[in-house]
Amino acid sequence: MTVIQKRDWNCNDPRKRQQWAEATTEALRVLEGKWKIVIICQLFAAKGPIRFSSLEK
Repeated sequence: MTVIQKRDWNCNDPRKRQQWAEATTEALRVLEGKWKIVIICQLFAAKGPIRFSSLEK
């Protein structure tokens, strides 16, 4: 059973914007190599959490 969570993309709040920027920067540090763009596209297109095994496929 998949639980779909609503994402809060409030970019008008400078504190939220800073939190998103820090989280994105950290994620990019973790995702290295030639698959970085593919993984990022899959994560942004997802309607909910994605399992690692789904990304591998």
